[in-house]
Amino acid sequence: PNYNSVISTWIVNALNNSGLILYDNAKNIEMEYIYVKDVCNNIISCLDSPKNILLPKCHKIKLFELKELILGMVERQDDYILSNDFEYNLLQTIKSYKECLT
Repeated sequence: PNYNSVISTWIVNALNNSGLILYDNAKNIEMEYIYVKDVCNNIISCLDSPKNILLPKCHKIKLFELKELILGMVERQDDYILSNDFEYNLLQTIKSYKECLT
């Protein structure tokens, strides 16, 4: 965190109540994310039966939406209602970081 991934940086900061910084000129920037475990699973499946590697579906989200999503998930981890695979993977990442920080 803190230099190469907005997701990991914001998760760690949210779990530590350190605040999430997002400058006004970056709020509406839309980013694409792929869950690394999905990429790894695709590569492993190609080792088992050679074929073309297909990248998993990217999830597009604006930075301000990502910030609010992370804050909401950190606050309500156990009862957060998930809408899609991206949210599921993000919540699993939050829980993993929480486990490491305790």
